Amino acid sequence: MNPIFQYIAATLIVVLTLGFVLYAVASTSTVELGTYSQYQLIPVANDLMQNFVQEGGIPANWGTNASLTSGSLINFGLAQTSPLGPAYSLDPFKLNRIINNSFVNNTLYIPPTAAGKLLGIYQNNHFSYGFNFRMVPALNITICAQGGGGCNQNVDLTQQNNFTITVTDFNGQPAVNAIIKATEFTFCESPGSGKSPSTFGASSNVTYGETNLTGQTFGVIKAPSPNCGSITQNTCSGNNQCAYLLTVSANYYGLQFQNYLGQGVCKAQMIIEGQYLVANFTGKSNPLCNIGSNNGVVFTQTTVFEVTSSLNVILNPATYCGSKPPCNILNNGAKNYSVFQLDNPMSSSVVFAGLIINTNGKNFFVITSNPITYTGIIEYASDSLTTVGANAGQQGLQLAQVNGAVTVTRYVTVGTNTWFASLTVWRMGSP
Repeated sequence: MNPIFQYIAATLIVVLTLGFVLYAVASTSTVELGTYSQYQLIPVANDLMQNFVQEGGIPANWGTNASLTSGSLINFGLAQTSPLGPAYSLDPFKLNRIINNSFVNNTLYIPPTAAGKLLGIYQNNHFSYGFNFRMVPALNITICAQGGGGCNQNVDLTQQNNFTITVTDFNGQPAVNAIIKATEFTFCESPGSGKSPSTFGASSNVTYGETNLTGQTFGVIKAPSPNCGSITQNTCSGNNQCAYLLTVSANYYGLQFQNYLGQGVCKAQMIIEGQYLVANFTGKSNPLCNIGSNNGVVFTQTTVFEVTSSLNVILNPATYCGSKPPCNILNNGAKNYSVFQLDNPMSSSVVFAGLIINTNGKNFFVITSNPITYTGIIEYASDSLTTVGANAGQQGLQLAQVNGAVTVTRYVTVGTNTWFASLTVWRMGSP
């Protein structure tokens, strides 16, 4: 071969070899740097998760003390402190103060920036670490009426006795051999006249079952027979009001959660904070309850019914206190908020709470969950802010993986209910 061609061929081989070597080195370095960056985030994520689920914050009662604002907090944490619960036991009232979505306009909301300052990750109007704290029920429970009416919807509980109950874990896998407890509550109220107060009562029927290999059980629920004092099946009409609530609790090897169907019961935007119920269904007509404006609602001494995680009923008298002290802190003078002061503080084991609203001569049984979970998800995140630098202008959580995000998970409890909590943390760029 001509020496010139040999020289050119040798030169090309050397150049190509060097190019491949440099590419391999650069790729390896990028992967190693990314992995190293994630290793650096692991202790940060673990420390933040510990603050979220093992620290109660200071003051310890910030969940139920409506006078405490975000500026009053000394430390941030969601753990149950009074009474002291087991490890990873969270306070539902503290969780209610980090929920603010289209369902609930939370007047007691603690913004993520306030938590970030207390956790040391938000300084000079900038997050040094982005985070997304997310809780989903450990069990998903679907209640389907056998005779029609759909699943997880209002059905005629006076006519429907047969239900298919399906239980899956948070990953959607069937929960085999889960223990089912179905309780049908009947709530009765007879309006008083003159100086005679209204009377209120409740009764219940209980059925047990167990799921099969597909995570299903066919439940036979006893027909409700109201017997709340003087109110019976025959007198539950006219001025006497009755409402029915079917609650289903599932226990899957220690994991527990609930779901419910209601008739004559409507969901409402109510916030439960210790000794107060803050209801914001009065400002505008509520399509769920069809309750009119604040001017058309008549509030008197009424009763709040509380359903605990063990499916027991607690009756707790309440007084409407409007914007008068100490309720002015809760509604800030907004006329579309109604505040009810309970005679007794609400227990942290309460998972559902409701009250009777009387408006234009008609009673409404209104219910809310505790903590507030209309979508079944609690989410508290800094990702409404944007990352900066190379990824400027994009949502932080969407690009968390680009920034080498780390996610840590824990099972936590609220009362006796189990949730799957995850915390995703990523490094933010410099401002």
